[in-house]
Amino acid sequence: MHSKDQLFLSKTLDLFDSKITYKTSETSHRIKCVITEPPKIALDQLKQIQLMRKCKMTIDVRDREFTFDFYKEGSVVSKKRRREPEQVKHPFDISVHPDDQKVIDTALNIVCSHPNLCMFKPSIKKDDEYVLELHNLEAIPFSIVETMTSSLSTFITDIVFDFPNQRINVHIKRNDNL
Repeated sequence: MHSKDQLFLSKTLDLFDSKITYKTSETSHRIKCVITEPPKIALDQLKQIQLMRKCKMTIDVRDREFTFDFYKEGSVVSKKRRREPEQVKHPFDISVHPDDQKVIDTALNIVCSHPNLCMFKPSIKKDDEYVLELHNLEAIPFSIVETMTSSLSTFITDIVFDFPNQRINVHIKRNDNL
């Protein structure tokens, strides 16, 4: 493994602030790291990983795994055409204040647009802000999270990936707080 790859791997693992269990695997062009039983991870930590080096991340709260893989130093990056996922209407019955319903529906539609996603359980907590909890969500790519944060940047204040409790908490501002 190249020293730059090793440095990136160690800096990434240091972001978790606790003892973690992980395994790495290498191919001729890529390195993959799977972290099992990670602690709670905030969105900012994942963005820090992306700033250090562009990599593909997968978040699986149901099986309590966080995976990231990246090209080795000196490898030629292949670019594949990204396909836009089909827009899907979510099947869940989540009701909030009518002014905020569209934001919650948009967030759920973005998550449901991922093609290989089976059923998960959403719930909502109402306080000064809404906390949309996605329970037992299968592996989703970080690109879905990026799409959600860019589409709803005015409303989403934070996203916490709670691996120990098998859920993702999306913090959304209430419309009367804007």
